[in-house]
Amino acid sequence: MRFHEPYIISEIGLNHNGSIEEAYKLIEESKKANCNAVKFQIRSEACLKADPKNMEIGQQYVYQYILSTFLNFNQYEKLIEFARNLKIDVIVSCWDIDSLLFAHKNKIKTLKIASADLTNLLMIETAFEYFDNFIMSTGMSNQKEIITSVSYFLENKKNLCLLHCQSAYPSPVDTLNLKYIKKLKKLFPKVQLGYSGHELEYYVCLSALSYGAIVFEKHLTLNKNAKGNDHVVSLYPDQMRDLCKMLKEAHKSLGNDNDRIIQPGEKANRISLGKSLTVNKILKKGTILKKEYLDFTYGGKGLSPDKYKSIINKKLINKKNPGEIIELSDISGYKKIFKYCKKPIPNCKFGIPVRYHDAPILFDEIKPDFLEFHLSHRDIDYPFNKIKNLLKDIPINLNNTFHAPDFYSNDLIFDPFSKKENIRKESIFEFEKFLNHIIRINDLLGNKKEAKVKVITSFSSATLKEFLNDKEKDDIYKELEELIKNFRIKYPTLEILPQTLPVNAWYLGGRRLVNIFADPREILNFCKKTKLKICLDSAHTIMSSNYYSLNPNYWINELLQFTDHIHLVDAKGDSDEGLLFGEGDLDLKLIVSSMKKKGGISFIPEIWQGHHNLGEGFKIALNTINELKIK
Repeated sequence: MRFHEPYIISEIGLNHNGSIEEAYKLIEESKKANCNAVKFQIRSEACLKADPKNMEIGQQYVYQYILSTFLNFNQYEKLIEFARNLKIDVIVSCWDIDSLLFAHKNKIKTLKIASADLTNLLMIETAFEYFDNFIMSTGMSNQKEIITSVSYFLENKKNLCLLHCQSAYPSPVDTLNLKYIKKLKKLFPKVQLGYSGHELEYYVCLSALSYGAIVFEKHLTLNKNAKGNDHVVSLYPDQMRDLCKMLKEAHKSLGNDNDRIIQPGEKANRISLGKSLTVNKILKKGTILKKEYLDFTYGGKGLSPDKYKSIINKKLINKKNPGEIIELSDISGYKKIFKYCKKPIPNCKFGIPVRYHDAPILFDEIKPDFLEFHLSHRDIDYPFNKIKNLLKDIPINLNNTFHAPDFYSNDLIFDPFSKKENIRKESIFEFEKFLNHIIRINDLLGNKKEAKVKVITSFSSATLKEFLNDKEKDDIYKELEELIKNFRIKYPTLEILPQTLPVNAWYLGGRRLVNIFADPREILNFCKKTKLKICLDSAHTIMSSNYYSLNPNYWINELLQFTDHIHLVDAKGDSDEGLLFGEGDLDLKLIVSSMKKKGGISFIPEIWQGHHNLGEGFKIALNTINELKIK
């Protein structure tokens, strides 16, 4: 019993009010709220025979409440079975020996020791005969009692999770003393800790999380005004759902205390917000660089300003004009990677991703079969004559491919399926503007007449906070099929290829949740149904597979049957993409072998910042593939 993320217990207790129908409903609501477990308080029928006249006043009140909410063992058996069928854990606290035996008989795996029984040695000793996993609350106990009881569990080698607790109903926030969780951690470093909250302000659980709590117990009710102290400190189902979400997201935000690394999403912002070293005057080839010749500008390309000392007193091997960015390849002593001239994968054509401005240089360096132009919305409006001049040395008939922008002017994230009519219309308008642009560029560069121009497009239907439901996604997949078929009719020379996507996409400097074309299982079903071809982005598919706890290489291989074009690149986890082969989770040899066997697939190595230093990253990737010696 060891928890690595928030484990949330929905304490139903006696909030079913003695109604098995209400108990069923509370279990269902606990499951819908994404709780990990439900918990009941179980008593044998012996409690019905107690004589209340000799009880303390408070006990008399509690006893009358217990009688009014009593469920028998037979009813609890049905509730336990119902919960297990819903795949939610069942935890119980027992209030007598007979109920302990009942819990054991019904294969309860974890027993809760209530605050009231922390010092009940007879109960605990008996429980040790039947159970190995325990959760225990510390309410109503002092530190000496807690140490004595916990030590007894550890001496008997029992698994224990200890819940900090204030047993007042409700508990005022100034009495909660959450910092005591840190003290418990020092006292019992090998014991997992949690928090059982009876305060009205349920956000307190988030503070408990920050002090080290990982297991959380909160009461659930359908009516806070019902009889009994528990109801007033309970959550309604929608509040429990919110708490579960907040706890799990807040836990993710805690991260770890390892050395700081660049986080997902920051890579792109580091480029877009970064600075680049430039020169402030005309410098001839052979000039010895001095600090006073240097400046910096926006751009994020080339060398960053923190590297300026590494090039001082070094010789320029290329002429530089004012404002021109300095690359490492401009400096004497740079060991240039040789030009790539071999076909890395038999039966497959390879290209490289380029922008208009660097296409001639990278083509000359690598000599690919084709170029894939990655365009921004600004490129679409760039004067055609200037584009023509930039591409004048690019050979014709290369069967170039084009990658559509993910966002357009005025921060429009491309979404032709948006619920907002204006975004749908603007997305279609901008996309068709892009398609007309590439038809013109393709006419300039030429394309073999029998081949359609491949247009790589991200159809993400991204949302900011929550995923769409299954019905909404199914509707969008149907719209996507219809949209692609309509574009085939309107643009017969183009082939729209939806690309596989990550679950977490980074648009406009922030994260969005991708709703379609991320889950590889959904993509495969879509392709089987529609027979449409796709662009398989191996990094995106790795990240999505990892997010859904799937085998990434299996699903890349499965999707190859419907793949017409590949962005071949490595990735790790569910957020780190653009890696060189061998740095992530990609089984390169398996995928390359499958590509060669299938044949007819075009691909590019889409390495992060691979275009720097005359395409150094692309060359390294292509050489790595070649070294596999796939025959």
